[in-house]
Amino acid sequence: YNIYSLAANTTYTVKLVRNCTQFAPGSDYALSDPVYVTFTTLCDPMTITATEYFEEGFNGYTGSTDYTYNSTNGIVPDCWTAYTEGTIKPHITKSVSYLWHHGDDPNTLYFYGASSTNSYLALPVFSNDFSELQVSFWMQTEGSSGTLTLGYITSEDVNFNTYQVLDTYENHSNSTIDMVQRITYLAFKDIPSSATRLVFRWAHPESSWHGCCIDDVVVKLAPSCYPMGTLSSGELGSTSANLSWTLVDP
Repeated sequence: YNIYSLAANTTYTVKLVRNCTQFAPGSDYALSDPVYVTFTTLCDPMTITATEYFEEGFNGYTGSTDYTYNSTNGIVPDCWTAYTEGTIKPHITKSVSYLWHHGDDPNTLYFYGASSTNSYLALPVFSNDFSELQVSFWMQTEGSSGTLTLGYITSEDVNFNTYQVLDTYENHSNSTIDMVQRITYLAFKDIPSSATRLVFRWAHPESSWHGCCIDDVVVKLAPSCYPMGTLSSGELGSTSANLSWTLVDP
């Protein structure tokens, strides 16, 4: 039996009873005891345009005050999906010791690091071709071990078995320095048409528990002309100057 015209990203509870026709209609025994099922419909895909982009700063949520995750203390936003091979899923937490945030709000998204485990955080579904997009965010790591990557999946299996890496980010670990911004231009990546979602992965190969924080994730249309990197002056004369520059590496 199919139910139609439901609202996206909405939780429903369905009640089902059996009509026992062998009894007289309206009698005390005409209906069975009810059974229930509760489910939440999927989110509608988001479309990124020149004037409308996706931004998530993890603000306004009741973030965990420690490293743990449970159903009421430590969550992810609607339309995101968290999974871990260990025991603690990626989750929103408040910035406490060794956890960092970007901007004024203390919330951040924390990946717990455990021995030889991977943790995944899938972004919402976008209707755009991924080659049209760029992804930017701010990050900080607790130590030099562990690797944060951005990739994609090609099927919605709960264990993220189809995950493929698109970009690998250099660790940034220093408790006295603010988070650093990373940007990935997807137009320069080899992404198959079968890719369904973009996914962050924190891979931690060692026995220590060092984790990673990300904040202020933005997905928008990539520029038609990519920005310059740095410009500097070198050897100077009275009537000449030597200039050098770098290009942004997509």
